[in-house]
Amino acid sequence: MSVLPTAPPPGPTFTFDQPEDTGGIDLRFGNARAMLEVIELIAHRQGIGNVLADGSRKAAQRIGHGAEEFAIQVKGVEFGMHEPRVKQGLGLMYSIAANGADHGCTGHDTLFAQEGRGMEAVRGLDSLDPLPANDLSTAKVDRIRNLHFVRNFTDSLVTCNFVPWTLRQQVEMLRALTGWDYTDFEALRLGERVATMARLFNLREGLTAADDQLPKRFFSPTPRGALKSTAIDAEAMNRAKRTFYTLMGWDPITGVPTQEKLEELSIGWVASEAVSA
Repeated sequence: MSVLPTAPPPGPTFTFDQPEDTGGIDLRFGNARAMLEVIELIAHRQGIGNVLADGSRKAAQRIGHGAEEFAIQVKGVEFGMHEPRVKQGLGLMYSIAANGADHGCTGHDTLFAQEGRGMEAVRGLDSLDPLPANDLSTAKVDRIRNLHFVRNFTDSLVTCNFVPWTLRQQVEMLRALTGWDYTDFEALRLGERVATMARLFNLREGLTAADDQLPKRFFSPTPRGALKSTAIDAEAMNRAKRTFYTLMGWDPITGVPTQEKLEELSIGWVASEAVSA
């Protein structure tokens, strides 16, 4: 019977500035051959692969020397290919979502930055006008929040986000399959309930508002390329975060759901899980 590998015990600090730290592999950005070699090492927990196998956050903690600032992750979950300096509403949800930097946890700003299919999808959520991709206004926060509810609902249905169904179409499918007299309002309410209960779970497990934070890199432009003049404004992101908490019925500073919100969502029974942050 095969035995799954266990996490490595605390070991020596790696500096990665000596060839022996990487087994002689040249781990420079863009080195595709090195990437393939390291994937094999990670799979077998061999050499440097044993350090990287538990994700970038734990690897950075073990490496030390300020490596944490180079780990592009939130709550231990690495980013997808979607750049929060461009899609700043998505960046907001990267930081707040209970499961970390999940690019499928809400809509993408570029879909509704101009008229088109993306705008048609959000008009049913009381979003009437396009908003710039780098906008972090209350209107954008509200749109991103509602789309987070939609994604929570569709995730609960276990449907694919790549199929461009609207919320109404998915509700109609649920009605047809179950015979329930289900509504769009109930779907959004379910999505809000999922978000709030996931928040309470994280609070119980020791996460706080301090964990709702993008890596520092995104608050500065890139050294070169298309984003060399583009960065997220830290204060604007903090304001958006407080706005999101407020719209959710969570404490605007700690992000702890209020008792009133729990009762509104018919989950007052989980109040004991709402620990102080």
